[in-house]
Amino acid sequence: MALERARQQVAVVGGIAQQIDTHMVRLERVAILVSRALAYALGNTPNCGDPPRVASPPARSPLDLIAVTGPVSIRLHHPRD
Repeated sequence: MALERARQQVAVVGGIAQQIDTHMVRLERVAILVSRALAYALGNTPNCGDPPRVASPPARSPLDLIAVTGPVSIRLHHPRD
């Protein structure tokens, strides 16, 4: 009985971990889009003459350092608003 309960709890925790992983991937995509939009809005776009840079992927995501502890809301304002 106790072993079955422990297995159920492990399954639940595994499902939660998978959901967190999925949401982290989505958050990373949103963070990339937001940073590009902000760079464009602030005029920090690369010069046309700059060669495209190909970087190797980082060993860890920059978002690994962020801990979300509550509801998050992101709203972008255009500088002309």
